[in-house]
Amino acid sequence: MSRSRSVRGPAAVVAVLLALMAALVGVGAGSASAHSGGQAVVLVRDLTLTPAGTGWQATAVIVDFDSGSPIQQSSVVLLTGQPEQRTLLSPTSVIGQYQGAMPTNLKPGPLDLKMQVRAIPGSAAVKPYNGEWQVNLVAGETTPVVGAAGGGGGGGGGSSSTPIIIGVVVIVVVAAMLYGLFVIRRRSAVPAKGKPDQPVRAK
Repeated sequence: MSRSRSVRGPAAVVAVLLALMAALVGVGAGSASAHSGGQAVVLVRDLTLTPAGTGWQATAVIVDFDSGSPIQQSSVVLLTGQPEQRTLLSPTSVIGQYQGAMPTNLKPGPLDLKMQVRAIPGSAAVKPYNGEWQVNLVAGETTPVVGAAGGGGGGGGGSSSTPIIIGVVVIVVVAAMLYGLFVIRRRSAVPAKGKPDQPVRAK
């Protein structure tokens, strides 16, 4: 086996594996951006009911599930009670944050809380979102519905990068192992150095 051929072997294998890794990352990134058809997918990052006077004020933070970017200029509505009462949350000076005063007849105790997020004509496209939580209102106390103390906010969909990362790690490990095997084979194929053969003299 020539030196050039022994070098081309592992180099070709590594090149193929790197191409597969790039394709895997590309497919993962493409599916993450295309799964929602170009619409932002709502992730409720925070939703809190805070005492305000004799009632409560609702504060919500919504972002795009894929990018984490704040979702602006959307219709954010909370629904409570039977029959349902609508509370429209308005954007604040904080991008992605919405606030509104809850109905004045809201009483302490168990509460079924629903959220609807819709796109506003002329604003960025948002995939319709419907969330629902069961909370317990305590007079004079802040109620975290979603957030660090309130549980998960859910989302309209999304994709995890974990399978992509695992795939990349596996490909890199396999590439390293194959490269090591080729190097070992190349070294074992090289004859041991010794004295050069003596020329045969003609008699």
